[in-house]
Amino acid sequence: MTVLVGGMRVLGTNHGGTKHGVFTDRVGVLSNDFLINLTDMRYAWAHAGDGLYEIRDRSTGTAKWTATRVDLVFGSNSILRAYAELHFEGGVELASYRRDLEQDLLEYYVFLSRVRNPNWETERVRFEIFLSLLRMEENPAS
Repeated sequence: MTVLVGGMRVLGTNHGGTKHGVFTDRVGVLSNDFLINLTDMRYAWAHAGDGLYEIRDRSTGTAKWTATRVDLVFGSNSILRAYAELHFEGGVELASYRRDLEQDLLEYYVFLSRVRNPNWETERVRFEIFLSLLRMEENPAS
């Protein structure tokens, strides 16, 4: 779930198009920027009211991003933070990150499809198209 949320955040797929939790300057590019910036000690979290937080640069004090309580959970819960650190520290390559994200997305998509739509096969096809687009982004020459 950590990888899924991080991947969806950097892709910019937030409800209503909000920018909360999009901890990247490369929105739309599947990367592990969410996880890197979430745990980076260069940034401090400051309460901004009504369940929102600002991610501020410690050296300048300027707000870089905004976040929600959901994002705060990934930075403060020891287990979720460990998953976040695993996916950007020492050794987990982007290919592995993508594979984990694809698996999380597939499981989530199948679950939603079965709950919301008895004809979940249509949803599976949509998901396969989405994965194809991600792979094309990874290997543009293919």
